[in-house]
Amino acid sequence: MSIQRPLLIIFLMLGECTVQGQSKSLELGIEGGPSLTSIRGNILTDELESIISYSIGPTVQFNFSERFALRTGCSLERKGSAGYLMAVDVNGNVIGKTKLHEDFDYLTFPLLARVSFGTKVKFVVNAGPFLGYLLKQTEHSDPILDFPGYSVEHTDLYRRTDLGVTAGVGVVIRVRTHLRVSAELRNNLGLMNVSASPLINNGSFKTNSTVLLVGCGYVFGKQ
Repeated sequence: MSIQRPLLIIFLMLGECTVQGQSKSLELGIEGGPSLTSIRGNILTDELESIISYSIGPTVQFNFSERFALRTGCSLERKGSAGYLMAVDVNGNVIGKTKLHEDFDYLTFPLLARVSFGTKVKFVVNAGPFLGYLLKQTEHSDPILDFPGYSVEHTDLYRRTDLGVTAGVGVVIRVRTHLRVSAELRNNLGLMNVSASPLINNGSFKTNSTVLLVGCGYVFGKQ
């Protein structure tokens, strides 16, 4: 009896692997949408506010089974925050406050483990690390009265790479045999200090973005 039970468990596991193996597939797609982004880590960023931005890019998903998948991709993602700057004229007189924007343009590469629940309509949960590569950092202000505003690039003041963790929940709907549409709410939490220079009180610059992603994908393989 003690031998039969382990053998039964092994046969059940092999049967499950066989069923999962029959449903392997590759999915290619695209997703994008608006985001709420911010910078945190020091007393200066405490004075800044979140901004509405965006993320968009292609996706690749390998489905190991109907439930488990590995998802990655490459998205163009703008992160940042905004504050306010006192504008003065040529004589040094204050003419008002103008909004100051800190924009970080990243290529973001997530690697996510995804779990799905359901059949035609699936609820999904995914999590994993991400790697970001900084393309450009720009500081610019809005015009106010006779003050035209300004724009200057500060990419060299920041590290090119950003590392963090990603987690999200969403829904995937099968509209045809091989076609899927999806919606997901995802948070990208940067864990690395992206400032290349020392900051006040040993502070840091760390990114964060919460993105509403809408996408579509085509599944290659047996359904």
